[in-house]
This record gives sequence, C-alpha cells and structure tokens, in this order.
Amino acid sequence: MDLITVTAAGAGATISVRAHRVESDHAPADGGSDAGLSPAELFVASLGACLALAVATYCRSHGYGEGVEVNLTYAMAKSPTRIASIVADIHVPAGLPDDRFAAVRRVAELCPLHATLAQPPRLDLEILRQ
Repeated sequence: MDLITVTAAGAGATISVRAHRVESDHAPADGGSDAGLSPAELFVASLGACLALAVATYCRSHGYGEGVEVNLTYAMAKSPTRIASIVADIHVPAGLPDDRFAAVRRVAELCPLHATLAQPPRLDLEILRQ
C-alpha cells in the first residue's frame, strides 16, 4: 500500500497520497477555517465512495446502467467524541430489476470500508520525535 502522509498546519491538515493532495479542516464553529472536509466528513465520504464504486461496478458489469449515487448522513456522539451512526441511501440506475436489490445490498456490504467497519482493524499508535 502507498504511504499516506498527513501534515498538520494551524487548524487544518494536508493529506498526501502519491501525487494527490486533499485538505482537511474544521468548521469555523470548531476553530477551523473550513478549508476542506472535516476528518469525520472525510471518513464518511470515503465510505460513500467505496459503496458507490462497488455498486456502480456491479450495475455496469451486469448491464443495468450508470448513475449510482450515495447520499450519507451521520451523527456524532460524545464521551468519547466519535461517529455514532451513519445512514447511506444508495440510489441505483432505473434499469436495476427489483429482484437484484438484495444482490446490490450484498455488494455494498462487501465494499472494503463497510467490511472494515464491521470488523475494525487493529490500530497501533507510535509517538515519535521529529
């Protein structure tokens, strides 16, 4: 896997992967300047992208058409602050037959990020000096 580097500056951070750069920041109400998606928004958006790509690939490969869209909402919890719930509404092409909806659900549930949330990975943190 490629190295992901996150460099914090002020209230924001720059995420670098290969030749790609993404800005992350907090909303002004949370002390940021809203220069990018918040970390929670990036997390939820990543799940949405994973779901959309998995379902779109399935629909395209079976000739059901294009046009998958995933709309997500999430709620935060406190103590500890975390994402408490996510709702993902997956809109599929009109050509998808009703009897294939269960198959699309299985495809969505097998996207790597959905599977990761179902079975969380071990996270090893190391604190290192510059």
